[in-house]
Amino acid sequence: MATFGSTIALAMTVGASVALGTSGAVAQDSITLNAAHVGTVPDHHFNYGFESFARHLAELSGDRFETIIHQGTMGGQRENVEQVQEGILDITSTSLSLLGNFGGQAGVFDLPYLFASREEAYRALDSDVGQQVVQDLRNNNLILLSYWENGFRHITNNAKPIQTPEDIAGLRIRVPESPEYVATFEALGARPTPMSWTEVFTGLQQGVIDGQENPFGNTWDGNMFEVQKFMSMTGHVYAGNGVVMNLARFEALTEEEQGWVMEAARLAQGEQRQYVQDMDVEFKSRLEEKGMQINEVADKGPFIEAAEGAYEAVFYDKYGRELIDQIRAVARSE
Repeated sequence: MATFGSTIALAMTVGASVALGTSGAVAQDSITLNAAHVGTVPDHHFNYGFESFARHLAELSGDRFETIIHQGTMGGQRENVEQVQEGILDITSTSLSLLGNFGGQAGVFDLPYLFASREEAYRALDSDVGQQVVQDLRNNNLILLSYWENGFRHITNNAKPIQTPEDIAGLRIRVPESPEYVATFEALGARPTPMSWTEVFTGLQQGVIDGQENPFGNTWDGNMFEVQKFMSMTGHVYAGNGVVMNLARFEALTEEEQGWVMEAARLAQGEQRQYVQDMDVEFKSRLEEKGMQINEVADKGPFIEAAEGAYEAVFYDKYGRELIDQIRAVARSE
């Protein structure tokens, strides 16, 4: 069962305390997990994903597990991950570029034009290499449960529809506070402006920035249609998310309980990804109804070629050409 809202005390509540000894963890009568995410609207894909996780975990455990979902009330993504580290929260979902700051190389999956389709992304994320790049999270008291989806990112602006990199030359495009995104948009010829998402709407209103880039869902949730005329489907980054749990909390569970958690995460992963795919169609339609002009990009070749400059300048050194080539090979395998 999932319940919602903020809570003053976030200490885990369990029907019986965890007992650790030579025999390992002892099964508990009931276990409450606190999950948090940054989505603030009911149909946000994070909320859908955690509802799915909570439902499956309750079913698998015979209602032994309850998951309390804190929707947009526990700070930003970085704060949520830190709270999971500290045991204030048990589980959260965060961008892969941010997750890379907590150990491992998950940010490698946020590189431009790494994947040509969702299917390519799934093959890479769900492969051994997808696990390989997050192993060091354990050194920071985190464990990855699954990879969720945010979607392909597209550029919005008020100047014109974008068809070539020349169309965004010099435009001040808001990007997440991530070196990967800054390097990408510098290579594309724009003027990347790192900025908190909470400041973007006002920044566009006041002309501090000319545009932004996000999947359809975030563009809709952020009411970008009120301050942006054009959306061009550049699909420059496939944005995934990592669902992470406090490692000590996970290891305190019995082997059977750990199995339930991992299976619930696996089932929720598939449902959350499908939900994002379905809602992309819905959000695109809603944005067009609000007056946004949305265009396909006829030839992404020039964008891919320009983005390669960021690989040569930054990404091959940061992540290693071998790892990036390995991801590309896995993604393109059948």
